[in-house]
Amino acid sequence: TTRILNKKTKLHHSKALSLLRRQGTTRKMEEMAMGPTKTGSPQEVDELAITCLNLDKCIGADLLFLKNVSISFAQGSIIVAHGPHGSGKTMLLSLLAYRRFPSCGEVFVPSHLRTLLVPTEPHFLKRSLLENLTLGTPNFIERDLPRLKDILKDLSMQKAVEMLDLEAAQSENVKVMQWVASLTSAEKHLLSLARAFMMNPEVLLLQRPLGVYQPERRAMVRKLLLEHNHERGLHLAKDKVHTRRPRTVFLTADIGDMDRDASMIINMVRSQDS
Repeated sequence: TTRILNKKTKLHHSKALSLLRRQGTTRKMEEMAMGPTKTGSPQEVDELAITCLNLDKCIGADLLFLKNVSISFAQGSIIVAHGPHGSGKTMLLSLLAYRRFPSCGEVFVPSHLRTLLVPTEPHFLKRSLLENLTLGTPNFIERDLPRLKDILKDLSMQKAVEMLDLEAAQSENVKVMQWVASLTSAEKHLLSLARAFMMNPEVLLLQRPLGVYQPERRAMVRKLLLEHNHERGLHLAKDKVHTRRPRTVFLTADIGDMDRDASMIINMVRSQDS
């Protein structure tokens, strides 16, 4: 136990990076306000691009995941990344989510934007279904429950809606994590996606979100990702859509999945093949 508690963490690195991110955002906002037609209004802040500049990522001395990657895309874009296994797609998502740090180069996501990475494998806490689905939604209150249920219904997860009702009734038949046992692998992925839609981050990063589903469900998930992007969140007031920040979606996918919907397609290769 002592050994674990004394292990080196990345806290200082994370704090320094957070400070640089805030400073970079402030600098870019000031530059924007100095433009001839700019005022620095909240709407213009939405014009700040998300960028990666001269990005390298190595692990150890020999393992190179990314080499000299530079991309820039507007908030509210849909970006699709293709590439073979080992081409660095997942690493790029992790860097954009600030889950990992580049060996050199710069990642810039405006500091007022929340990022969420949804990995291939869903993870749940040993808590109730409601607590798991509202993880990342700290201000969740009872009147938000209908929105959560609507999202679940959109994902054809009626059984999850029924389980929420049982939990609300404090039924003796409901046990913590009992709900997990009855789910298929695809349904676990849908719940992970429902949690992401409920949080409604400004930058949603997804690792192969369509890869585990049959065609009918794949079309359903694609439709909801587009709606999340266009409406700036699911089941929120449509007359206030323009008061919400743009919703950016960055996903890795097989060729053909969401290509027609993409603002940008990135084709990645293994660093040793480039």
